[in-house]
Amino acid sequence: MASARRSSFVSQYVGTLPDKDRLLYLEKLVLTSGEEIPDPYSIGEADWIVDIREWPIISWPDIHGYLIDTPSLYTKEKLRAYKSLDAVNYVLCGHVQEIKYHGISPESDFCLLRSLVLPSQRQGSSVIEHPL
Repeated sequence: MASARRSSFVSQYVGTLPDKDRLLYLEKLVLTSGEEIPDPYSIGEADWIVDIREWPIISWPDIHGYLIDTPSLYTKEKLRAYKSLDAVNYVLCGHVQEIKYHGISPESDFCLLRSLVLPSQRQGSSVIEHPL
């Protein structure tokens, strides 16, 4: 469970979440090792860089572990229903915009990636910014 001291390190976005979602979000900011990572929405724009050479090597088990084995709104059943090819098509069609990198700290083995993601169907003029 996320510690109480986390509340001073989170963005205003966290305060807009329903209680259940807020707890899941805060739990994701604490790694299994106990290391606390920063709330991606609280990191200043100047602290993100665009350089694919900084990215870690990511494999399918890493993605599965993140989506299935950490607190999430996604269940195994929801992910099984997902069309995996859609993700590739979204990238190829330009829905996933520039991907930015943030090294958490020199001592950390972890990093954050984020991107602007355009909706697959027009629902308004908003662009959604997601940490990856």
